[in-house]
Amino acid sequence: MKLENLYYGIVDGVKIPDGFYYVGGTRNSGLVISDNQNDENKYKGESIVGTDLQGNQYVWIPVDNISDYKRVAYSTNYATGQLDDETNSEKIKYVITNVNYFIEALPEDEKVSVETYHGYYIGRYEAGDKESTANQKMRKNRASTSNTVTVKKGQAPYNYVTKTQAQRLAEGVKTERGYKVTTKLCSSYAWDTAIAFIQKTNSDYGDSSEEGNFLNTTFDYTDITGAPATKNKLIAKLVPTGQTTPVCNIYDMGGNTFEWTTESYGVITAPYTTRGGSFGYYYGINSSGSRGNFADFSSVENSFRVALFM
Repeated sequence: MKLENLYYGIVDGVKIPDGFYYVGGTRNSGLVISDNQNDENKYKGESIVGTDLQGNQYVWIPVDNISDYKRVAYSTNYATGQLDDETNSEKIKYVITNVNYFIEALPEDEKVSVETYHGYYIGRYEAGDKESTANQKMRKNRASTSNTVTVKKGQAPYNYVTKTQAQRLAEGVKTERGYKVTTKLCSSYAWDTAIAFIQKTNSDYGDSSEEGNFLNTTFDYTDITGAPATKNKLIAKLVPTGQTTPVCNIYDMGGNTFEWTTESYGVITAPYTTRGGSFGYYYGINSSGSRGNFADFSSVENSFRVALFM
């Protein structure tokens, strides 16, 4: 193999998948890749990567040992220290007084990928809707779930999707874009390991992620039409992707929408799990690490995030 190919395929010890291009950032600050060659090396070696990019973007989450790829109880959640017999995963309660549990078996394909490459990629932003964004419209109830998934700044969040639809959409990104990697809805392992990485920079991110869009935050942003706007405290306002403060070059995990994951909850009528906060809730109560459980329904507050495994 030629030396230049070896260099291109590995940056700062991180494998760049075929069909993707290194944009900037480092293994420790949040290494960003894009699926558009026009973004290649635009922020080479810089810790902070700008958002003026053309492609869909993902951030590397390093995992030194597979034992570090794990579920964690953040915020009000309570780790019981007990294992579920069927999934061999720890039983995590929403709060200590609950009788029901969040559980999830470690996905085998994720385990193999993380063990082999010592990390994985997570969407830099929550999922966006390409067609709604082009029309300068936020999604409405019963919006099409056939629209194209994007992972960019300034997109209409891909909300009003059920957990089942979110999983199909996330898995379908691979085929839709011709990726040579596996695309998935975030598992609890991927979500919590990403938070653990972010917390090396911001130690309270999992428990009190004020960098997000919450009911009790104020920030300036650009609305879906491209106009400047201000989101004020105590005003519940969904905003386009990537409008809040990033940590490790990752946006929106704190709050804008709740994000569906593949974790399960032990209530038959509401067995599906979301993570993070929402524009209608307070940070410190619903942080990036928070878990919620719902039936398989769509809502203005429920979106998702794509993860990549090699």
